[in-house]
Amino acid sequence: MAAPHNRLTLLFALGAGFAACSTTGGSVTMEVEKVYVPSFKFEDTAPVNDDMHAMAKAVYKLDRLMRDGNNLDDTEGAQAVALLAELSSITDRLVPNPAMTNHPVLKDRIADFDADVKAALDTARGKPPSYYMAGAVAGSCILCHER
Repeated sequence: MAAPHNRLTLLFALGAGFAACSTTGGSVTMEVEKVYVPSFKFEDTAPVNDDMHAMAKAVYKLDRLMRDGNNLDDTEGAQAVALLAELSSITDRLVPNPAMTNHPVLKDRIADFDADVKAALDTARGKPPSYYMAGAVAGSCILCHER
């Protein structure tokens, strides 16, 4: 048989445990202190992650296409323009609110990347087309991701 002071300790521990928990709909939930400042807004990063994956895929294809430099035939040039247009569409979604990811590098660099993509698209659509900037865009991801 347990000593009376052991029972009292056990009852106190159980009481403290129940006081820390609240029962809601049959489930026990713990109260957790908020660890973020009130101005912090947590955003769902899934759309940004999807855009970043799509951007990586387009940049990879553009990089493969640009391996021969500025010497693209008409078909390859059209592919480069399509990839740059896709990248431009993606950056158009990311630039208006880069802070939504709470990611400092994206916030600081996405506007510059967007400007480079748009410049590359303009020159690739030019008469005659130039793909120099497209090659630069294909290699610019390293600036953020190889740190």
